[in-house]
Amino acid sequence: MKVIVRIKPRALLTILAKNNMSQNGLGRGAGLQSGHVSQLISGKRNVSPATRQKILQTLNGVEFDEIFVIRQRR
Repeated sequence: MKVIVRIKPRALLTILAKNNMSQNGLGRGAGLQSGHVSQLISGKRNVSPATRQKILQTLNGVEFDEIFVIRQRR
């Protein structure tokens, strides 16, 4: 089985709004291009371990389970 990690779009967008941060702001803070952030939020791309770490560091205090979901594929 393959394990993939995806972003919980509603949860992430809510956290961004509460922190007065845009998707572009998240990208700048995490060192990601805005298009990449958009693809992660829309579910078109899986979130790599390095990208997860960058996002969590940018959203200081946010826990993994708040914004990411783990799924298994066969």
